[in-house]
Amino acid sequence: HRSMTDPMAHLLDKCSLAARRVEKTEMRKRMRAALAALPAALIATESAYACERVLAHPAIAASISVSIYLTMPQGECQTSVLAEELFRRGKHIYVPRIDGKGSEQMSMVRMHSLDQLLALERNSWGIPEPKPPAHNTASMGPEERGELVDVVVVPAVAFDSRCNRLGHGRGYYDAFLSRVALQRSAAQLPPATTIGLG
Repeated sequence: HRSMTDPMAHLLDKCSLAARRVEKTEMRKRMRAALAALPAALIATESAYACERVLAHPAIAASISVSIYLTMPQGECQTSVLAEELFRRGKHIYVPRIDGKGSEQMSMVRMHSLDQLLALERNSWGIPEPKPPAHNTASMGPEERGELVDVVVVPAVAFDSRCNRLGHGRGYYDAFLSRVALQRSAAQLPPATTIGLG
């Protein structure tokens, strides 16, 4: 027997979700406009500082593998310094590749050298990206897909006062982080450390 208030509560929940979605979309627009207005020299300076802080994080020292995002042409914390230093420290570096439009379609690809990373072609968003593999990624194991990484460095448009991340809105990292949590738990590994840059 269902209560008469159930349909109303469900409708209110849907309205609340829709309102939050609109609010996030507006916040992304405002933040992207503000970031696009920043001088390139300031972005480079602040990116170097942010990357230094990431590199000083204890989880980086303890890690074997690190997933990093590769930077859009403008308005985003640059990760080139981070990649270079992680390779110098002998870390296994994974970078994202988008294999389709659904949020579950982002996988991570291991880069074996800085030269390999620097040789990546840019995709339609202007982001360096590995080419699709010759074989189906579904047949790859979780380690090959980067789902057992120790640290995941995620991009953000903004953060709130409690460090909640506002991403770019496609859900790629939310889906990827869920898979990492599931695979690391199945492998009896501790949770991965997530570090946001924005």
